[in-house]
Amino acid sequence: MSTLDLEVGKDASKTLVIKKASKENAGRYYCKAGAAYIGNYDVTYVGNPRFHLVLTGDRTGKYQPLPDSRSNETNQVMMFTEWGSWSGCNHCGEPGERVRLGLCFARTRLREFPRGVPCRSNVVPYSERSKYSISQRKDEKMVGACRQPCPPKPRPRGTLQLVRTYALSEGIPTLPQLVKRRVYYENIGGNAELVCPEAGVTHGVRWTNGSISLSQVELLKSNGRVWIDGLSRLRIDDVQRSDTGNFTCWFQDEKLAVVMIKVVEVPKIDKDMEGNAMYVGMVLTFLLVFYILFGVCRNRNLQTIQ
Repeated sequence: MSTLDLEVGKDASKTLVIKKASKENAGRYYCKAGAAYIGNYDVTYVGNPRFHLVLTGDRTGKYQPLPDSRSNETNQVMMFTEWGSWSGCNHCGEPGERVRLGLCFARTRLREFPRGVPCRSNVVPYSERSKYSISQRKDEKMVGACRQPCPPKPRPRGTLQLVRTYALSEGIPTLPQLVKRRVYYENIGGNAELVCPEAGVTHGVRWTNGSISLSQVELLKSNGRVWIDGLSRLRIDDVQRSDTGNFTCWFQDEKLAVVMIKVVEVPKIDKDMEGNAMYVGMVLTFLLVFYILFGVCRNRNLQTIQ
């Protein structure tokens, strides 16, 4: 198990941030101030998280929160969802959406962990999780409507333009991050999956198609071809030629990426042409076999004469 000791000073934020986490980052992390340990964290990496989506105001019953439940009839371990805080609104000035994550917890090993342990935590051995069927329950992700005003725009300075100058002695200035651009080629009738880079599961990501904002709540309720899953990926089922275009993902009104879909049609082979090609192939194969046999027989005759 990997370990990491963090020296915490008076001015430190006492926060460890792991970006683009991977399997190598899993393990136990210790935090200490001087020689005293003040905290430890067990980190589990979940490569393919599964979420039960919850929509606020849902009346269909399909997107309701999961109730507290027992693991199974034999080994009854109580499982519940512990909800985190809401993310920021993903849009300003107009109706937007926000999300919050709910982690599955199991009331086991209460002496070590009074609140219980996450259902997919490596703290609980796999054999024990399988015995209690703990890992069968999904984590949850709630999506709700929100509305927030946009920050005030800077006042115009008239015709006077402010020019920034930099001294080379101060180093190269930090340039704004470029918007990532990707192109996907999809066949008609296939399924497209668009990923928003740098976006996490707790971020309120917003997708747009041109000037049209794609609401995750409305898309799920419509039960159509286009929908947004629990990992904020835009999915298009049964791709049509009309789906060609640019899709942009945003985070807090900051453009993260532009994804272009180009729909292509798989070339169709005419049945008559397919039959003719098969016939020609059979004839060529027969001629090749005949030529090989003729050469073998000819060589044998020459050897007999000599």
